[in-house]
Amino acid sequence: MPAADLDRLAVVSNGNPRFIELTYCLLRSDPDLTLADIFEEIDAQHEEVERDPFPLLVQAVLDRLDRTERRVVQALAVYGGPVRPEAIDELLSPYVPGVASASYLGSLTARALVRRDGDRYFLPPAPDVHCVLAGLPPGGEDDWRSVEPLFTLPFLQRRAAEFYAEICRRQPVHGPDDLEPWLKQIGLWIAAGDHAHAVDLMEEVDQQYLTKWVQSGVLIRWRERVDREIGRGTRERGRNLSFLISAHSGEEDHTGQWATRLTEVLTEPWMRKDPEDRIRFGIQLAEVRMDSGDLGAAVELFGDAARRCRGSRCASRR
Repeated sequence: MPAADLDRLAVVSNGNPRFIELTYCLLRSDPDLTLADIFEEIDAQHEEVERDPFPLLVQAVLDRLDRTERRVVQALAVYGGPVRPEAIDELLSPYVPGVASASYLGSLTARALVRRDGDRYFLPPAPDVHCVLAGLPPGGEDDWRSVEPLFTLPFLQRRAAEFYAEICRRQPVHGPDDLEPWLKQIGLWIAAGDHAHAVDLMEEVDQQYLTKWVQSGVLIRWRERVDREIGRGTRERGRNLSFLISAHSGEEDHTGQWATRLTEVLTEPWMRKDPEDRIRFGIQLAEVRMDSGDLGAAVELFGDAARRCRGSRCASRR
């Protein structure tokens, strides 16, 4: 191998060990390939604009895999973390019937494309997973609802979420470590676009387990993502906001933001459909006002909630 090519590899990779690993993978996948050929291929795709060569290298590796190998790598990227071969088999069953991914995973590990941890396999999350996911058909935002199998990212994420949902139904929860499939399921439902179901699952996990373990903060990153992505004016967004505020309870830096957000929620049309929601969110706004030192507003809001509560009980007696 010419020294000049090795010197250029050091420059192009910027010393990134993963770049060098994937170069090795590419050379093993195609015995006729040389480093000079790889550089030429990358240069041809740079066009006139400077681009990060890493995604180009990942794509070059994927292009040289056979169809089943490529599907296995894509499935690993969809899961986004270590999984056993049966998870890959389940995800790919509509697209590669009868696939037995264990042998493919072993081969891909030997070529340094896939990594192994015990009996689980994974792709390095960044940037490998991001590069592979970017190459999947993006589909439409409602693809996760489809009855027929689609080979698009949202539908694949739904199938991966359903795999974890089945594990959750079978596996008892004794402690925080047992919540891994629940958290993975939640993340995949959010990624697929079913925010409402993700909110339901987060409430279930929070109320059944995390609250009594004082671990509600575990869900903050998922709740913040839902808060950014879910449509405005929906009950699910309001419910998620309520739990998000509770998880941040006591952080003075957020009280002004939470007061503004809760005030907006209290004016949304869905709030008028359930008097109990109006009371519950009103009490939470009162607590936020109290945390910020606005005791007058807090007293007024608590009073309004008490009046509404009495009115609700009177109405139910009629």
